[in-house]
Amino acid sequence: MNFSPQNYLEHILEELIHEFKGSSLSATPGLIGQTKEIPARQKLELILPRAAAVGSGIVIDSYGDLSKQQDIVIYEQAFCPVYNINNTPESTYYPCEGVIAVGEVKTTLNTSEIEDSFKKIASAKSLKRKLVASKSILTGEETVDYRNYGSLNCFEATKDKELSPSTKAHDQIYGFILCEKFGLKEKNMMKKIRQEFQKYENAICPNLIISLQDGCYQLAKNNGRMVCFSAMDASHILYSNDNKLGFRTLIHRLSTAITSGRTTELNRYKEYISDNGNLNFIPTLIETL
Repeated sequence: MNFSPQNYLEHILEELIHEFKGSSLSATPGLIGQTKEIPARQKLELILPRAAAVGSGIVIDSYGDLSKQQDIVIYEQAFCPVYNINNTPESTYYPCEGVIAVGEVKTTLNTSEIEDSFKKIASAKSLKRKLVASKSILTGEETVDYRNYGSLNCFEATKDKELSPSTKAHDQIYGFILCEKFGLKEKNMMKKIRQEFQKYENAICPNLIISLQDGCYQLAKNNGRMVCFSAMDASHILYSNDNKLGFRTLIHRLSTAITSGRTTELNRYKEYISDNGNLNFIPTLIETL
């Protein structure tokens, strides 16, 4: 008997749909939300490359800014520091340099939930990674070097290849909205999503919106003929009512973000340990041995 990865993903999708429906048995709206977020995180961690881990909490930058609470935080497992207060997801903080993607989990994606999701994802994607330019040995230009998630090695970049989260899709945090079902009719849903995209800069908008039951909205260019990774490159929004395609697209895009995404050198994590990365020891007492 042959193994089919496509059938496996469809099985995971069916399990997730079942678990989302089962969450309605919870007693309060808060518990309903948690009982959807937990299986979503578990399923993603099961499927995605092992270079990434999946949690929830708040994303921070070294300038003192922080995101709103994120239902899903996907981060580089090997190196990203995780600051957890009393083992509570609501008080868990992740440096933005190590965050690969964030996601919002909803039951029914209606007007207010669309607005809330865009706002929360924008709060994470607008954080500033610490970019430090250095002189290239090859060209003599000042450029910002880059590192792939999960890698120790930092690569020297030419000017056109340097790290630039504000202009390059694979240099920024990926954002997605995952819901059980859409709460508006197709045309009204498209209209509302388009309105939200117009409120924010393209670089901080969600990259993908999917429903476990109703399909997905993704971005495209070339008059809608070619799908895009980010709104920075997009000119159109596409809708498909194929929910299996939507789930496969989510897994593919997140896997691409993990394996092809770029971030800063590892030294930037020092910014979170001490002021400006300064670890100089100043003694208060000196004695000879």
